[in-house]
Parts: sequence; structure tokens; C-alpha cells
Amino acid sequence: MLQGYALYDAFSLNKSEFVVIFQNNENYISIRLLIEARSGFIFVSEGKFERTASVYLLFQSLIGKEIKAVQQHPNNRSFSFCFDENLDLVFKLYGGLSNVILFDQGEPVEAFRISIENDFSQSLSSLLQSQNQYEELVPNTFFVLKQDNKLEFAYELIPNSELLFESENVFEALNYFGRNYLSHWHFKQRKESLLNILNAEKKRLLSQQLNTEKSLSQHEKQLKYDEIANIIMANLHQLQIGLSKVELFDFYRNQNIIVKLKKDLNPQQNAAEYYRKSKNQNIEIDLMYKRLEEIQQKLIDSDKQIEKVLAASSSKDLKEGKSNLPIDKATESPFKNFSFEGFTILVGKNSENNDKLTLKFANKNDMWLHAKDVTGSHVVIRYRQGKPFTKPLITYAAQLAAYYSKAKSSTLVPVVYTLKKFVRKPKGAIAGTVTYENGETILVEPVL
Repeated sequence: MLQGYALYDAFSLNKSEFVVIFQNNENYISIRLLIEARSGFIFVSEGKFERTASVYLLFQSLIGKEIKAVQQHPNNRSFSFCFDENLDLVFKLYGGLSNVILFDQGEPVEAFRISIENDFSQSLSSLLQSQNQYEELVPNTFFVLKQDNKLEFAYELIPNSELLFESENVFEALNYFGRNYLSHWHFKQRKESLLNILNAEKKRLLSQQLNTEKSLSQHEKQLKYDEIANIIMANLHQLQIGLSKVELFDFYRNQNIIVKLKKDLNPQQNAAEYYRKSKNQNIEIDLMYKRLEEIQQKLIDSDKQIEKVLAASSSKDLKEGKSNLPIDKATESPFKNFSFEGFTILVGKNSENNDKLTLKFANKNDMWLHAKDVTGSHVVIRYRQGKPFTKPLITYAAQLAAYYSKAKSSTLVPVVYTLKKFVRKPKGAIAGTVTYENGETILVEPVL
């Protein structure tokens, strides 16, 4: 094929892709080496492979030189393009260690993958003198088969396999095999990655479900604040101001209990205080039941997504399962990125990233939030001229701050918020540590 052809161009597109182009007048032949899936794939095509991005030029000393021969290395996975002046461009196809090496007078002088140091310590003669000996095979037809859900490149039909492609042209068969093998490999990688994400999310939801059920169980075992208030009101004749605790009969459980009191309040005021706490307690219990229902529904949805991914047989099938994943909307951003009511909300990823977000990225009119008194992510609502920070917006951002904090398993989390211009980093403080002024606090549920 290459008789009368000279080297026209040679370059790498990236660390795993090398292209060499040969020219004969107006005719071109392109050969591409792609190293993926721990293998080296050769693609051969007529025509000039066009550069689509910046490239790294290689083997420029061979440009314009005519090929004298193509030499197959006996019993080895390598071959040479031979030029005058004892120059050889060798394709070494050793799986994940595949490489292209230029030999001058039989010694290596340049390589596509310079990280493979051993390729600079072997001579061309070592490739030509393989210790393995095999009977020479000269097939007339080449087959691409599917056997046990795996693609095979074969020289003959294999029993119990599905024939996908056959050709008398080895390059047509290789091109078909390489494209489909890599497509299938990438699909498997994406499927495995997607299942890992979904299973991790399910594990997180199961942990939240367990924690919420434990909290509800503890609340069920505890005395209700309204019951304590009722017990106080039923025993007013035994109480007077100045007591810090008293033993009273619990007619709900038919036993005596110790009731804590505030010394400076009279019995009726202590009962009123317990009635007030009861309202918050009931709100908290209602929120926990609501949260438990949401978690259980998310677990049902998660199982459905996992089933869809497991059943997927192509990349197209994975798109639906991937669309609802709990992944940040702008993964290319240095911060977690969310939006609400047209506002951009940024969340720090770790202590150093928190410093970068708050101290270097945020401006003075941005709103800054952080879960109170616990370790967690800094959250910044970007300022929009003429647009106020509404209560729903602050609540949503506060929920993010609560969720990305050590208090995320709590039912309700206090979150402080203030303008970024009131946030300072003390001199010598560790990464992520700041102080603030004019802070207000909002109590929110930690949800994403």
C-alpha cells in the first residue's frame, strides 16, 4: 500500500493518541494509534487525517522521507516503517504499554510516550529477535465476533459466537473492531461509574433513614412537653416559686417523675414554658416524619434508577438514569454551583476551597452563610444589582449550608448569614476559619 509514499506529518493529539500521515502526490494514507482500555488500537484510512486541535509534533526528522519497506517483526507485536539512512519508525503494540519509537542505526532516539523508560533501553534487534516461535498464519478473511458479551477479532469463525462483521481487508476489520470495542468499553465504564454514584446515594439515603428513625424512636420514648405541662397544672397545690425541680406523679405512666423548673417562674409560668416547648417539639416531630417520607420516596426512586442502569445495553439507555443524579450543575466550577430565583449560589468543597470562595472570589455585597458552631462549607449568594436577597432565597441557601455541614443528620440546623463585607479571617487562623459581624440566624432543615 505504501510503495512510493513519503512521511507527510506525525503528531500526537494527546498522551494516548498518535497520528502519522503518508503522502504520494495527491493521495494520503493516515494511521492512528489510540491507547485506551489498556490496549493499543490501530486505525488505518485513506485520506489525510485533519488536525482538529493543537498538536505536539513528533519525528520531524522523517518528514519528506520515502518509505523503503514495512517490516513485520516475526513472533512479536511490533512492526517497522523503514526509511533510508537506517531510520526505522516502530509501532510497538504491547497493550497499555503501546508506543511509537524512532530508531537511528538500531538505537532508540525519540518516542511518542517518553514516560515508558524501558523503550529507550532496548535496541531494534531485540524486537526482531523474539524468543517466542509460532507457526506463520496468513488468513484470507477477518472476522469480528461477539462471544459471551465480548468482542473478539478472529481469523476464523468460532462456535457459539455471533458474527458481527467480516472482510478480506484487514484494515476494514480492524477499524470496525476498534471502534465498536472502544464504544462498548466506554459504555461499560460509564455504566459502572453511574452505578457507583447511585449506590453511594442510596447508601447515604439509608443512613439518613436510619438516623431519622432513631431520632423519632427517642422522641417516642421521651416525655412530651405538653404532658409535663399538664402534670404541672394538675399539681399546682404542691408547687411554689423558687424550685429548680420537683417530684410529681405522672398519671400518663402511673409513676413518679422528676420535673425540672425555672426558679424565677411560678408554677403556671413553668407550665406555659413547657407548652411553648411542646409546640416546637411537635413541629420538629412533624418535620422528621415528613423528612422520613421524603427519604423513603427517594429510596424508591433510587432503586428504579439502579434497575434502569442495570438493564441498560447502550449509552443511550444511560441518559435517563443519569439525568436525575444528585450532581452539581456545574462540575467544571471550582465550587459546587446551584441557582435559585435567578441567583447563583456557590458552595465550598473543603477548608482550603472555603477560603478561596470567601476571601478571594466573593465580593463585599454577596451574602455569606455557614452552619452555626459546626464545621461545614461556606455558602455565597452572588449579588445581583437591584435584586434583594429574599427570605425564600436565604432559606434555600441556608439549607445547602446545613446539608454540607457536620450537622447534616440533624432535624433542624441553625445557619448564620451576613454580607461578605462583614466576614474576616483572623491572622494565623487555620484554613476555613473566619469571624463575622452583624450575623442573623435562621433555623432550617438540611436538605439538598
